[in-house]
Amino acid sequence: HRMVKMIKISKQRKVLHYLGRVLVFSLIYVWPYLMPSFSWPKAIAWALVPYTTFSICFSFTSQLNHLTPENCDQFNKDWYKHQVLTSHSFAPQSIFWFLFTGGLNLQIEHHLFPGINAWHLRKIQPIVEQVCKKHNVYYNCSQTAGEAVTKYFNHLYNMGHQKQE
Repeated sequence: HRMVKMIKISKQRKVLHYLGRVLVFSLIYVWPYLMPSFSWPKAIAWALVPYTTFSICFSFTSQLNHLTPENCDQFNKDWYKHQVLTSHSFAPQSIFWFLFTGGLNLQIEHHLFPGINAWHLRKIQPIVEQVCKKHNVYYNCSQTAGEAVTKYFNHLYNMGHQKQE
């Protein structure tokens, strides 16, 4: 979207990246079937249950973070404003949601500072919110996960009930 400049990655970094992908794939989809003590049903469970659980949790979080009435169809030429306007944070004070989502409940901060260790996102969240207020940029945040889920379902309802042109 011409928002972030592409950087060149060294050959060594590319090789390490792809070796990591092969390792993860092997650990998830190959290793359980090679274990002599695992039956086929147990191997399937070891391969699919954790991956499926993670995928469902990640999907749940990403939907709450990007699909609310306030942040859909937003655009700004300023990269920082664009990140804030198209993201949604929820439950910023909750340790549970922070741990459950790996810090992705603080999506605005994650988008603004993608390289920062997630553990610091809770520390910078109030600062980011203050800066947004100072510069009159709407900071889309739900104080609870329930509020975030309500916004998400309101968005789905609104999408399903729009008049066709």
